[in-house]
Amino acid sequence: MGKIPVKIKSVVYGLSPFQQKVMPGLWNDFTHKITHKVTENWLNAALLVGPVVGVYTYVKSYQESEKLEHRSEQLQMGKIPVKIKSVVYGLSPFQQKVMPGLWNDFTHKITHKVTENWLNAALLVGPVVGVYTYVKSYQEREKLEHRY
Repeated sequence: MGKIPVKIKSVVYGLSPFQQKVMPGLWNDFTHKITHKVTENWLNAALLVGPVVGVYTYVKSYQESEKLEHRSEQLQMGKIPVKIKSVVYGLSPFQQKVMPGLWNDFTHKITHKVTENWLNAALLVGPVVGVYTYVKSYQEREKLEHRY
């Protein structure tokens, strides 16, 4: 491989230092292009713009109704005290174990998980073991074939 010369065609692009416009035709007759696209695809445009305008007007009217609703309330926001329950956690400087219950009775936990989910375990381990043994036997056969 690599002994036969191959002719390669190459294309070289160059930029003129006198060319100052970037994408000059992009904005030419922009309004005509937009009207052409809309008249060509008016259904798609309506299906895109219609829900957007509808959601926008709904949100604006909802915000306005919320403003009016809060404006008419007697009590102002933030004037009523509210009881808050809080939980504060602290770490003891004398606690030296990291995740102490993780490795306690680990074998019992694993056997419990396997007995609960033996079908899932068999469906996971079965194909993996099957593929592994097939690959090992295939490799051994390949070794023996090349040996003699």
